[in-house]
Amino acid sequence: ARRLAQGLKVEKGWELAVETVLGFHLEAVCVEGIGELAANLHGLGRGVLGMFDTSNSSASAGEQGEAVSLASKISSAWRLGSLLDGVYVADDLDRAVEMQSRLASHQSVVTRDGIWMGSAWLRVARRSDDDAGVLAREQELGTLSLQLEELSEQISALQQRLHTGEAQVNALNEQKEEAQILLNNKTRQRAESF
Repeated sequence: ARRLAQGLKVEKGWELAVETVLGFHLEAVCVEGIGELAANLHGLGRGVLGMFDTSNSSASAGEQGEAVSLASKISSAWRLGSLLDGVYVADDLDRAVEMQSRLASHQSVVTRDGIWMGSAWLRVARRSDDDAGVLAREQELGTLSLQLEELSEQISALQQRLHTGEAQVNALNEQKEEAQILLNNKTRQRAESF
């Protein structure tokens, strides 16, 4: 099943901010209509399940004054308003702190480097350099898939060249054998004529 992260294209430099805000939602299974599936959740004994309704028609609230929404940094076929409304972006912490005093209780601001703050709260999530995020892994998987396709095409072309080369070698070997037989016959005829 397709995951939410697979359907997002994030503006370069804003990946960490998007991962900070969307968090576990990035792993959500994309479905059309949660209602019918929700009726079956009583059978889920253990584990964690996230779903994102791709048929959700709630539009994003959009920009508020000069504040730029995090949703504007993401391209997706789906409406993300239910997850991102009220989340704004700041290029740095100074700008975020400046914006914080004007935030309503349901609003927040996130910086490029993933510092997320509301009107009365702050969240920082730091990873080690080796710990790539969901979006980075998704992008790397896409790149690797393209490379795999290219390499498969190259392998096919090389296999075709190999088969052509083998056919040419076989044809030349046949010509060599025919020439050897002809030479042997001529040599025998010449020896018999003396």
